[in-house]
Amino acid sequence: MQTSTSPLPARPKSRRRWYILGGFVLLLFATPFAYQFIAGWLIERELQAIYREIEADDPHWRWADLVAQSEPIPDERNAALQVLKVYGLLNMNTLWPGPKWRDLPVGNTCLPADQVLLLRTALNAQRPEALVEARRLKDMPEGRYIVPDEGGFLVDIAKMAGDAQPTRTVMSLLQMTAALHEQDQEMEEAAQSCLALVNVVHAFNDHPSYMMQLPRNVGKSFIAETVEHMLGQGEVSAEGLQQLQAAMEREAAVNSLYHGMRGERADSQRWMEELKDGRMHYSEMGGTKATFEEHLYDWLPGLFLGGYPEFLRLTHQSVRASKLPLEAQEAEFAEIERQAEQKLNPTFRRWMGGRHKVRDSYRRCQAILQCAIIAVAVERFRVKNGFWPNALNEVIQEDFLKEIATDPYDGQPLRWRRTKTGAVIYSVGRDMIDDGGKLSRNPNAPNTDWGVELWDKSYRHAPAPVDEEGSP
Repeated sequence: MQTSTSPLPARPKSRRRWYILGGFVLLLFATPFAYQFIAGWLIERELQAIYREIEADDPHWRWADLVAQSEPIPDERNAALQVLKVYGLLNMNTLWPGPKWRDLPVGNTCLPADQVLLLRTALNAQRPEALVEARRLKDMPEGRYIVPDEGGFLVDIAKMAGDAQPTRTVMSLLQMTAALHEQDQEMEEAAQSCLALVNVVHAFNDHPSYMMQLPRNVGKSFIAETVEHMLGQGEVSAEGLQQLQAAMEREAAVNSLYHGMRGERADSQRWMEELKDGRMHYSEMGGTKATFEEHLYDWLPGLFLGGYPEFLRLTHQSVRASKLPLEAQEAEFAEIERQAEQKLNPTFRRWMGGRHKVRDSYRRCQAILQCAIIAVAVERFRVKNGFWPNALNEVIQEDFLKEIATDPYDGQPLRWRRTKTGAVIYSVGRDMIDDGGKLSRNPNAPNTDWGVELWDKSYRHAPAPVDEEGSP
């Protein structure tokens, strides 16, 4: 009898491979989030240690604290608000003299006729009330811009940038008005324009932002250039010179590098918190089309923020270094830059890299401003006595100057030298070599000094140079 056997049941297909594949995919997705969690924990732990270090030196260092420390100035006395008012009245289309305009001449040379015409045309095209309001700045020694703390890091940065540009424009306007007054030999009016310019620069005050302190260096150069040209064109009264010198000394006493560095430290902590909390994305910070790397940082901020604790530590060291005398800062900042090269990732290294240029600009402009202060004091001595002093100590003895400012480069007193046509007050400059007062108007020129030149009365308001066509 034949029997049939039932077929064996089919072995169930193994799902092991699917489990492995699923586990791999899950691990693939989980790893970045695990990394993000662990990295965030480690970063936070390191940051808390740095925060304690900073707070031991400066308990109120965060952005909100800096804003709270900024006491308002009444509107009617606030030069910063007056600058914005003047800027709003200007006709920007006609303000700049045009493509034929060249840099204002320095020293004792008066303006060429074509520049005078262009400059006069540009200023005559402005509303009369704009120039009236600009002149009011001479009577406004106090100033403070509103420090924003409302819309987050990017919004506040945009607001501060909106305040910086009007200041630069009004500074240029006052340079122009001073130049025209000098050309017309209205020397008291020229001195008042210089005074207004100093007050505009001083209106940056203690603003806790790099962006607002950077134009201040430009302003110091404007002051020195304008004062030097004014002293090379004619004679200002003793009262006008004294008033101008006092305003310049008040501005020179402000350590704007410290305020900028302190604000940079607070700003960096603010945007770091906004990146961590998702209130801001790294790809939004550049202002241009974001790269793949920037979008990757959006997804995994730990990749970027891992370098932040060391960046903050070096930024805090920069704040400390900025409080030292200028001639003692170089070694400290050199060490900070060396550590940045060794320890920071490329992104943070780029952000640290530009600071040496800012610091060098501050040191140079501070040196030139101090030379201009001494120049005004020396001119006061000459107005009273009818001759130049033989040494700067004579200016101190007659109470025109409290002390001779220190050269920010070598720590020695700023130099003074008589010339065939007058005198020169100077700093040895970046190369730290005394070239005997051979001045350079180019900050990048080698083997020259930086400073201010003075002229005997017979050499002032010298004729403008003749151009290639032979016309003045």
